[in-house]
Amino acid sequence: QGKPLQLNRMAILLIHQMPDQTLPCLAVRAEDTCLIGVLIKVSKFVIGKGLFIDHGRGVVIGETTIIGNNVTIYQGVTLGGTGKEHGKRHPTIEDNVMISTGAKILGSFTIGAGSKIGAGSVVLEEVPPNSTVVGIPGRIVKCNDMRLPNNDLDQIHLPDPVLNDINKLKEENEELKDMILKLARQID
Repeated sequence: QGKPLQLNRMAILLIHQMPDQTLPCLAVRAEDTCLIGVLIKVSKFVIGKGLFIDHGRGVVIGETTIIGNNVTIYQGVTLGGTGKEHGKRHPTIEDNVMISTGAKILGSFTIGAGSKIGAGSVVLEEVPPNSTVVGIPGRIVKCNDMRLPNNDLDQIHLPDPVLNDINKLKEENEELKDMILKLARQID
């Protein structure tokens, strides 16, 4: 888990010590990407203490990303830009955030401290602290109604707003069927 960060820090050090020679930096980045499968763009990003990249294959961290302390990132996560922004183009991830497998966070905005991003979610806008986001596009399904513990890495029991809506529609459909049957009996 520490190898991508060590390689990336080595590349940054080489860039600063040998600004006219980018070949060693490219070699470090190539080794990083090929052997480990994590692409961390060298340059302007900031990474806090305790970053944990679990099963890092396919993780991409854009060059202007800011990552706080004790952040957990799972396989296939992208912290990227939209291509429409200039300057800071990538997200800011505050402390104690969990980003589940395959999630995409695209743009220059903040994911608030203590938040969870569900697997496969595509987040395109700001997320307040202590929120849970799921879906495409990402929807906030929990926010401060229950404080999320910083050590809670449960990726299985996230709310499903689409399933909740389907269940509500099923209930309403049953009520309408009952009303139709009552009206049909009254007519007969």
